[in-house]
Amino acid sequence: MDILRSAIMIDDANKSLRSLFKEQYDEMAQKPRMVLRNIMEELHTDNPLKALTVALQRVIDTQGEYSQTAQVHSVWFCAAAADLCKEK
Repeated sequence: MDILRSAIMIDDANKSLRSLFKEQYDEMAQKPRMVLRNIMEELHTDNPLKALTVALQRVIDTQGEYSQTAQVHSVWFCAAAADLCKEK
């Protein structure tokens, strides 16, 4: 998957969840953002996308690639990564 397509998908996840969970989004996205920040600290990086890659791999490793749980977690991590990128 090319970089532009990935960036669009990450941004779309953010916009979709913000639209679905209007008032609750910030509260619901707090935990995925915290997980990504912890991974960034673990990796000694300030790049949310590197942390996202690690988080997604961990989700696949623990939940399986095609499980519904993995898909839900993946969307939330993508949305949280978009938030962290926008914070910069």
